[in-house]
Amino acid sequence: MQGRTVRTPKNREHFIEALKRERSVAHACAAVGIGRTAAYSWRTDDPAFRAAWDEAIAKNLDDLEASAMRRAIEGTKEPITNKDGKVIGHRVKHETALTIFMLKANRPEKYHLERREGSQGATDFLRQCQTAYASMRDSVPI
Repeated sequence: MQGRTVRTPKNREHFIEALKRERSVAHACAAVGIGRTAAYSWRTDDPAFRAAWDEAIAKNLDDLEASAMRRAIEGTKEPITNKDGKVIGHRVKHETALTIFMLKANRPEKYHLERREGSQGATDFLRQCQTAYASMRDSVPI
């Protein structure tokens, strides 16, 4: 028995849209009803499909980066509850590890861990991150 044809223009369009929406190859495959092996084979054989796939992934990564940057700078709102579990207010939580990662990724010339002349390496880096974090924390209204 021969397998059904999955490489149709309709499936291509649905797969790319699902990849953009679901942000996962496995979920995009499930949405279209094709296996991962078939999808990756199609990607290998069809340069236009590969380009559309890569564009969808790049867009998703841009969205992820923007979200991480927003959370690093603005923090996330968390409820404050009393002993009965009633929400009595909110606070903004900043994620130090995310802030450090974003600084290292976007300013490697300044926040890398390699020793520079006159530098204490990781100690200086940690101090710079703490200063940057405190500055961001103090600039965001609660």
